[in-house]
Amino acid sequence: MDLARCPQVPAATAAVLEEDAARYWDLFYQRNAGKFFKDRHYLDREFPLLLTAPCILELGCGVGNTLFPLAAANTQARLYACDFAPAAIRVLKQHPLYGGRVTAHVADITKGPLAPAVPEGQVSAATLFFVLSALSPETMPRALENLKPSLAPGGRVLVRDYARGDLAQSRLSEPGRVQRLADDFYVRWDGTRAFYFTQEGMRSLFKGAGFVCESLSCQSRHVENRKKGLAMHRLFIQGVFRLPEPGEARQPFVDNRTSALEGVVNDSTPGEGHGQTDSAGACAVQGTPRPQPLQAWSWGGFEVQTPAGHDASAAQALGDLAALLAPGLAGQTVLEWSAGETIGLAALCALRHCRSAIAAASSQACLPSLRANTKSNSHRVVIERLRLHALESSAGDGQLEAVWRAHPSGLDLMLLHLDDASHLLFTLHLMSKLLKAGTGRAWLVVRPGLLERVEAGMVDWPHLQQCVGGTPGVAAIEECRHVRVLEVRKN
Repeated sequence: MDLARCPQVPAATAAVLEEDAARYWDLFYQRNAGKFFKDRHYLDREFPLLLTAPCILELGCGVGNTLFPLAAANTQARLYACDFAPAAIRVLKQHPLYGGRVTAHVADITKGPLAPAVPEGQVSAATLFFVLSALSPETMPRALENLKPSLAPGGRVLVRDYARGDLAQSRLSEPGRVQRLADDFYVRWDGTRAFYFTQEGMRSLFKGAGFVCESLSCQSRHVENRKKGLAMHRLFIQGVFRLPEPGEARQPFVDNRTSALEGVVNDSTPGEGHGQTDSAGACAVQGTPRPQPLQAWSWGGFEVQTPAGHDASAAQALGDLAALLAPGLAGQTVLEWSAGETIGLAALCALRHCRSAIAAASSQACLPSLRANTKSNSHRVVIERLRLHALESSAGDGQLEAVWRAHPSGLDLMLLHLDDASHLLFTLHLMSKLLKAGTGRAWLVVRPGLLERVEAGMVDWPHLQQCVGGTPGVAAIEECRHVRVLEVRKN
């Protein structure tokens, strides 16, 4: 795939992402605290210098996944750390090893030097682990220039970051994705960003800031998820750069992307951290044109189109319901299905929190509009965690079994919408099959006029139990959207 030809995020949106970069990472740590990244215990193997360095600075420390393994491995070092996400620093300071020789503060390395929080000229080793990639290419040289006053003469900068050709970049570049900000630079669903380096690009970046390259390589890792039967090919850039001693010839600092990042932008060689995703979904497939005329509307930050005259209240109610249940969706797989026009709002909303989601249309004819709506919002969520399917009442259980085979770990939650009496039996059958197979809960949004027929139909399914009430906020959804919301569980 020609990555440079992927659709690009509008300039106005990119400017907002740049201005709010710290806020998006702060929101990331507010959501995940210390539960996302694993501690990095490979440091003694990859960077043995850290075991003997007397003064260490970690830039972009997050919640301490590098800092505290370092403190345990090097018991004599003075350790400084900073991050531009206040939420991360708050979590870090609660660690039992924090204090004494380990201090951290909030700082943005692109805005200026770190003194007085970090003494000038004292740091013998600084780490940039998956930090530069979170910055825009224009600010990377500035970050390195602001780091230099903290380094002792001959001080070293240890780097590990994403390489061009990494699996995460391939997913962000799939057809239909609009997440490319610039060459090798992308925005994720949560507003955080990632840059993918080449070796020559990384070398040029540090050379432009006056550093000497001591080592630089591309590290390839094959990561297996045995539970899901997935093999992931990850690529990382790893290097050590030294600030020259007094008297050594230094390369002048050049603060422009064309020279300092020439290799990053133009090099064509292929190329842990933020970017763990499931395999690419069906929504990346090019869809057929949607029928006209269409009406455009927005909900919860998502922009969608539906046929003119379509009553979207039930779809919005499903989205409201997904938002209401969001705090409990972490690690779950969610299915959305509508008897009629499937918009995908609930699945998109759930993707902000859940492990994976399925948006299922009631017919093949509804798939193109569903695909178009999910594609148009692909830059707002981790869209590779979404799958599109058709579940037609006329197709028997074949399609349902295909969905089940595609998601062997099972479903945790169903969000269903019924506005057509002709789909009543199939809706109940769908709930029955999935609940019997292990799905935890089902929520059904129905038109008030269909409520009696739904409740009567449930008599034929004695293992289903209607649970009305008990979830704060449901009544508000019903009143606002003029629908009824039923929770259904297995007896």
